[in-house]
Amino acid sequence: MEFASAILLLIIALWASLSAKAAAFENINKRRDIILTGKIGTDELSPDHLRLIYESDWRPLAWGTIITSALFGLAVALIPFLISDTFDRRLLAIACWLVAGYFVVAGVVTWINMRKEGRMLEAHLNRVAVDKNGKR
Repeated sequence: MEFASAILLLIIALWASLSAKAAAFENINKRRDIILTGKIGTDELSPDHLRLIYESDWRPLAWGTIITSALFGLAVALIPFLISDTFDRRLLAIACWLVAGYFVVAGVVTWINMRKEGRMLEAHLNRVAVDKNGKR
């Protein structure tokens, strides 16, 4: 792989990752809002349905975002090793590892925030279950 191709690959990886994360966060936030409001449109949802949305939609989307960030980081970190040995790849390696570092930091920050948000949603779902059923 030539230097120009490697730089192009780096830019494409960064763009693809940021686009995927933006779409994922939009979906995660929609699910969170459904859980917090208890409604889809004007339809009110049962506590069991809200729990199902949390367990089968919100959590997998959150974990998928974290895992995707880690995988993109790994892919970007490997780009310098795809360049032929005849090229001095130090500059490219620095750029790739900085971008890979972004993915690692973004994954850790996402994990921390999703844990906080997950705890908040769990507490909310427990309150909703008590309010609707009068018991747990």
